[in-house]
This record gives sequence, C-alpha cells and structure tokens, in this order.
Amino acid sequence: MGMLPYSTCYYFMYDTLKKSYCVRMNKTSLNRGEMLLVGALSGLTASTISFPLEVARKRLMVGALRGKCPANMAAALSEVVQEEGLMGLYRGWGASCLKVMPNSGITWMFYEAWKDILLIKHLVGLKLCVKFQDDRRRNRRSMKGLLVLGLWGS
Repeated sequence: MGMLPYSTCYYFMYDTLKKSYCVRMNKTSLNRGEMLLVGALSGLTASTISFPLEVARKRLMVGALRGKCPANMAAALSEVVQEEGLMGLYRGWGASCLKVMPNSGITWMFYEAWKDILLIKHLVGLKLCVKFQDDRRRNRRSMKGLLVLGLWGS
C-alpha cells in the first residue's frame, strides 16, 4: 500500500524540483552534485508524505502476528494516533531518511548520468548511420557513372 503513494510522490517531486531548480538558477541541466541533492530531497519528501502508511502497514503485520490485527489501514492509522499521538505516525522516520536520502540521490545521479551517456552514444550512432548511408549513396552514384562509361567490370 505504501509503495504507490511513495513512488508517485518520488517521481513527481524529482521532476518538479529539477525543473524548478533549473528555472530558478537559469540552467538547462544539473551537474552531478545538484542531481544528488535534488534526488535526495525528492526521496525525503516522498518518505515524509508516505511514512504514516508504512507505520500502519507495519502495525497490521505485527498485529497479525500477535492476533490483535486492526481491521484495515484506516483502523491501523487511528490506533497509532490514539495510542501514540500524531508523532507516532512518524516513529522511525529519521532512521528511514538516513537510508532513503543517499539512496535516492545516488539513484537519480546515476540515472541522469547513464541517460546522458546513452543519449550521446545514440546520437553518435545516428550520425555514423547517416554518414554511412550518405557514403553508400555516393558510392552507388559513382558506380552508376562508371557503368555508363563502361569502365566498371572491365
């Protein structure tokens, strides 16, 4: 249950933060350090928003083992708030962020780096392909000229 809100927020925040940063700083792209920071912040935001669902999910799992399982996600959230207050929904959030932020930053940094590398290779490949096709066309024209002159194949 927690993965869908987390993933949705994670990708949305990365894209939004990246575009906002580029506009604010008058840039067309980010350097590696900026990618790392934007990725880490997107992970932090996504984790903060979806963390109460993770707490409720864990409460459901533990409750099932103890035989005292809340009926559904809403009941689990309500139980946490009644027993521990609103702060109970974020118990363990700090430790989670210590994992999520570096992971998200590194993931996005490598994603963008590989995207750039593959895009450059693709563009170079296209350029070579076009050059090859142009060379083949030129060679065909010169062969046709030689055939017309009767020099080809003699």
